Amino acid sequence: MNNCNDLINIGISLYNSSKFKEAYEKFNEALNLCSNDEKVILWKGKTELMMGKLDEAIKTLQTVPNIAEAQYSLSLALYLYSFFIKDHQKILQDALFYASEAVRNSKNNKVLNNLSNLLEILILAELNLTNEAMQILTKSNISFPFALSEIASAYIDLKRRNILSAIGNSEHALVNLQYFNELKGSEKDFIKDFVHIIKTRESVQCVINVIYFINKFFIEKARITELIG
Repeated sequence: MNNCNDLINIGISLYNSSKFKEAYEKFNEALNLCSNDEKVILWKGKTELMMGKLDEAIKTLQTVPNIAEAQYSLSLALYLYSFFIKDHQKILQDALFYASEAVRNSKNNKVLNNLSNLLEILILAELNLTNEAMQILTKSNISFPFALSEIASAYIDLKRRNILSAIGNSEHALVNLQYFNELKGSEKDFIKDFVHIIKTRESVQCVINVIYFINKFFIEKARITELIG
């Protein structure tokens, strides 16, 4: 019979293979054995997020609010959830709070810190706080890979209705692809799709695509290591 740690490790392996339904089942099994284990709660919440179970992910991740990776995932879940409700300002404010907390608490994890910074920028832009968003983008030590800084700039421009500048930044991101030989087809396609979305001004779908790509690429492929023992 598997113990709690065995089930968690199996679940993480399934998660990293994008087998989210199977991972979800393993994390639920683990919770039956160790209901207060923060590690399994974190991974269950992350899995619910990747399955699109935003309500469940929010409830799960709110029970481990002091873990940086949970703060990032909770912010992301709230952010995506805000697109499906009319009164979304409060949800976005909550998302911004957790993104800021994730930035503050992830100084020793460069990947997670970059993710949290980028999410914070996009939430600020969605709240029409574009000056604050641009300030973070230009004055922080963020080192976004794969032309993501140009993507963030393009989205801020889009929110400011600077359409020509948004198109210019997104096309610059596309040009920069030639410097990233390690990019695979799906990542290149993402940048190209982003440029198309910017040009057609589909701002909501634009930001969903940005966040979805970043989350999947860094969490599934780069596989952020657990921040708790």
